[in-house]
Amino acid sequence: SSTTSSARENLRSLFTHALCDPGDTPRKDVRRNSIDSSEVEDSPRIDWVI
Repeated sequence: SSTTSSARENLRSLFTHALCDPGDTPRKDVRRNSIDSSEVEDSPRIDWVI
């Protein structure tokens, strides 16, 4: 059962981090860690220029 609770803690911390991330981190970090690959492909050049 210790492995189950450990996995549950890991999941909880991952979800908490994911929920807090977008508002708390710079745009560059959000884009790099984003699951939405289309966003990664669309914006890098614009962000680098800015």
